Amino acid sequence: MAIPKSVMASGYIRRMFRAGTNESRELIKQVEWTKYLCGVRESHFLVVGVRWHPSGSWRVQFKRRCYEHNYFVNCSCYFRVGQWGFDRAKEMAIGYRRRLEYEWAELQEAWKVVDDERERIRLKKREARRLAELEAQEMMSHDGDAEGLLIGGEE
Repeated sequence: MAIPKSVMASGYIRRMFRAGTNESRELIKQVEWTKYLCGVRESHFLVVGVRWHPSGSWRVQFKRRCYEHNYFVNCSCYFRVGQWGFDRAKEMAIGYRRRLEYEWAELQEAWKVVDDERERIRLKKREARRLAELEAQEMMSHDGDAEGLLIGGEE
C-alpha cells in the first residue's frame, strides 16, 4: 500500500500509523489511500506540483524562472476540500496547474518572437556598422592616392 508523503505530514495520520493498536490497523485498512495521490498523467510525466496538503486541501505549486528576461513565477495555491468537496477541489487544482503550464508555454513563445526581433535588429545594426567601416577604409585608401597633390595653396 503506497501512502503519499504529504498525507504523512498530518499528525493525526502519523499517530494512527505509529500507534500499532488493533483499532488503528482497522482504520488504516478502511481508508482509500490512492485517492490522495495525484496520478494524472501530463504527457508522459505525472502532474508534479499538485498534492494533498495536511490542512485538508489540494495544493498547487508552480515555480518557473527566466533569468534572461528577469521573470520569475512562484505560485502556491490551496483548493480547500471543505469549500469545494474532495473530488472537485482535486479537479480544480489539476486544472489550475495545467493552466499555469499552458500560460508559461505561451509566454515562452512570445519571448521567442521578441528575441527573434531583437536578434534581427542587432544583425541589421552590425551590418550597417560593417558597411560604414568599409566606406571609411575606402575613403582612407583614396586619401592616400592624393599624397603628392597640393591642397589649399600649400607648396
